[in-house]
Amino acid sequence: MVNPFYVPYNGIVLRFMDEVNRMLDRQPDLGFFGYLGLLHAKLLDAPIDVVDPADYDARTVMAMIVYVVRQEKFGAGLMLHSLNHGLIQRWLRRLVQIDDERASS
Repeated sequence: MVNPFYVPYNGIVLRFMDEVNRMLDRQPDLGFFGYLGLLHAKLLDAPIDVVDPADYDARTVMAMIVYVVRQEKFGAGLMLHSLNHGLIQRWLRRLVQIDDERASS
């Protein structure tokens, strides 16, 4: 029987989601528990799947990732959609780019 409220992700995706959640649990001072407010303030209700991550700082991009990971439990398949459309990959590349820029300055 197929459960429409569950997507069977592979181990890599499950580990990624677990690591994001662990990071949030280990470092609550980063303030990502208020990720919805941060996204609302920064994206101004623009759909998260059409914004260009190049326009945002690391905190906002990380909030986008947190959003997908946390909202997966309320909307099964959001992570799958985000992966299939390259969103997670673009956001991770943006975080690497920001990190590289900081290292070179």
